[in-house]
Amino acid sequence: MFNVFSGKDLYYKYPNGDEVYNIDIVYITDRFYGNMETSDESREIRFFDMDKLPLEISPPVVPVVNMLKERFYNSSNE
Repeated sequence: MFNVFSGKDLYYKYPNGDEVYNIDIVYITDRFYGNMETSDESREIRFFDMDKLPLEISPPVVPVVNMLKERFYNSSNE
C-alpha cells in the first residue's frame, strides 16, 4: 500500500452541484493482469508513464499524482 488520501484536498464539487469527499486507497505494483473497463462515469481508461501524464487530471487525483511524482519520479531523475 502506498498511501490513503482523504480530507479537504480530495473534496470535489461536480458541475451539477453534487459534492463529494473522496477517499483514495492507493497501491503500487509492477504487474497488471486482466482487462480494464470503463464505467458510466468514465470515457477512457489507460496507463501513462509518469513523464507523459495528461495535463487535465481530475482535481481530487492531483494530490495522489503529486506524491507519486515526489516519491518516485523526481527523486530518481535528479
